[in-house]
Amino acid sequence: RILDQDADWRLAYADDAALIYVRKSGASGWLVANLPKRQVCPNELWPDTLDPVLAQPARRARVIEELDRWIVQAPESIQPLLWKAYALDRANLPQKAEHLLQLARTRMARNPDPELKALLGFVLDQRGQGEAGRRQYYHALVLARRLHDRALQAAVIQRLSEVYGRAGHAARAARLEAAARRLAVPIAE
Repeated sequence: RILDQDADWRLAYADDAALIYVRKSGASGWLVANLPKRQVCPNELWPDTLDPVLAQPARRARVIEELDRWIVQAPESIQPLLWKAYALDRANLPQKAEHLLQLARTRMARNPDPELKALLGFVLDQRGQGEAGRRQYYHALVLARRLHDRALQAAVIQRLSEVYGRAGHAARAARLEAAARRLAVPIAE
């Protein structure tokens, strides 16, 4: 995120496993010097960071074009498919989003990445498929626990808390919220 906010660095490439930044003032700066600033930040877990831009029809088209470029740039990646599905749902194009979700699910069958499972859960939940979203959140949580990824566990549990809160399960939401806060606290060495 520090590099995203530094005007001298540009994201040159992103896929499910890597982000590559190039310094504009460095020897390879010509690669990215004239690229426009990205609206999409692939190092964010949840695509709802796009909501302010997607709410503006003129900017929405540019974001969808940027997502298309990301898909072409990293054709085997799952994350850009899920981000674009989210954007298409926000643009009221659920049939197109569903096609991308099916493609992402097919690819995920051979890639049990907990962040991607969590992202799929988020996209499904946001499109009103709460039960399917919860299942993906729980799969992500199991995988994150196996990897001892406390930050991801906290992020997923926080989303589950919100899901249960919206469903009217205030006590369960409060327990999950407390668990997410405990996980977010760094472990003393």
